[in-house]
Amino acid sequence: MEKYKVTVITLTYNNWDKIHTAINSLARQIIDEHIDMEYLIVDDGTEGFNIAYVQELVKNNLNVKSRVIINEKNLGTVKSFNNAIKQSKGDYIIPLSADDEFYSNDVINKIMAEFINSNADIVTAKRMPYDDDNSVKFATLPNDDQKKLFNNNAELLEYILKYGSFISGACTYYRKSHLVKLGFFDEEYVLLEDYPFLVKTLLNGVRINYIDIIAIKYRLGGVSSIMKRHPLLDRDFRKLYKKISEMTQLNLYWRRRIFYFKVLSSAEKIKILNIIKYPEQFMYFGMKRIGKLLRI
Repeated sequence: MEKYKVTVITLTYNNWDKIHTAINSLARQIIDEHIDMEYLIVDDGTEGFNIAYVQELVKNNLNVKSRVIINEKNLGTVKSFNNAIKQSKGDYIIPLSADDEFYSNDVINKIMAEFINSNADIVTAKRMPYDDDNSVKFATLPNDDQKKLFNNNAELLEYILKYGSFISGACTYYRKSHLVKLGFFDEEYVLLEDYPFLVKTLLNGVRINYIDIIAIKYRLGGVSSIMKRHPLLDRDFRKLYKKISEMTQLNLYWRRRIFYFKVLSSAEKIKILNIIKYPEQFMYFGMKRIGKLLRI
């Protein structure tokens, strides 16, 4: 029987002390015999990273080939992930954050079944958002209407360009050869790896396969926290939205709208030059601000 080489990658930076969650979750996975598993833990230059503790956790809980890699200096998520992929032995890449866990003990088998049966390059699923007290927060995505978009590349691309990506990088999985073909994640960005790569994938006419399962329990917080996004991640998003605002796949109205609302800062939106240049967007922005004030 053919063996399918799979690498699970956990990236850490200032959160290695939570890695027992990911390790214990991986240990609970019941792996089919045709899957050859590798586990990489890559720390991005955390001061005081306790490699002995992490290695002991791996040794005591996992029966798979494992390595702990420490970056000499902080590289950022994108470069660190790319380096991990390049050092991996697997043909399929499954990310798992340090404080996330697989939703059930057969998630990896289901992911691999989709890769094998559909010859997919990218497989994505749902995540269940949890808070620190283990209470469920927010609904899982994609919703029923968004699920239908996976049947049409053009419609999916248009949606995520206009409204942002509902596809979570935390539960999106990759065929390594596809990452190699498209040049890995774009290192022009520091913390944002998945959204630009998904756009690139769709622009290249490659389908993103969706399986209707909850793949992970996703811990809220970190650099992508909804309440307080990391400044470097915010800069990455602005950079990406500037590129999107120049794409001919969108009409002029949407290019102007995205630039005004996603690229310009609040202070830049009310500058005289931008009010003159984007009068319709400024009026909409002003009405929203007034509406918020009236609700206070």
